[in-house]
Amino acid sequence: MDGLRKSFAWALNGLSCVLRTQRNMKIHLVMAVLAAAGGVLFKITRGEWGLLVLTIFLVLTAETVNTALEKTVDLV
Repeated sequence: MDGLRKSFAWALNGLSCVLRTQRNMKIHLVMAVLAAAGGVLFKITRGEWGLLVLTIFLVLTAETVNTALEKTVDLV
């Protein structure tokens, strides 16, 4: 169980690093909150919520992977 805990700690550390150092991630996160607020305001359906959450997840994941690739290339 200790290994799993360490894995989650490293993952959270990585997310924290991306949020602290990447301007675009901050912008994406603000837009995600605004999109969710729009979902509440417009009373979207459960299916639409599913698509919205999936889309937000994919955008944030893509930005995180992009940051990891950029950092790796910078090291090379």
